[in-house]
Amino acid sequence: GAVLPHGTAVELPDVQTAPVAETVNLWE
Repeated sequence: GAVLPHGTAVELPDVQTAPVAETVNLWE
């Protein structure tokens, strides 16, 4: 999984990890 800026670890397939990370960055 990937560790988000919030410090929350999420378990997602690598295919989804990038899009989710980008979305979180937009929220920040």
